[in-house]
Amino acid sequence: MEETKWDIALAALVTEEYKNRGTPLTVEHFSQLAHRYKIRFDDIMATVFELTIQNEWQYSNNKKQPITRKTLDELYINGRLKQEDVEAFTGEWCPIN
Repeated sequence: MEETKWDIALAALVTEEYKNRGTPLTVEHFSQLAHRYKIRFDDIMATVFELTIQNEWQYSNNKKQPITRKTLDELYINGRLKQEDVEAFTGEWCPIN
């Protein structure tokens, strides 16, 4: 059996948030979720990035900025993702389908 590359519970949480809002999510939305549920922001963002890399979610902005494994690896230089590490991602995320 293949191991899932993201946190299943966090994936469910962000998917539920997307469905409840009815609109794509932003970094600010993920930050609010982290605060509301007392979850580490970087855990949520790592899950969202992984979902995007695995083509479960998509990221869109005006720059057509692709998210790849290299993108995530470069963000992890300091060991944990902080809000300022992802501030360049001003676009929106949503599930594919």
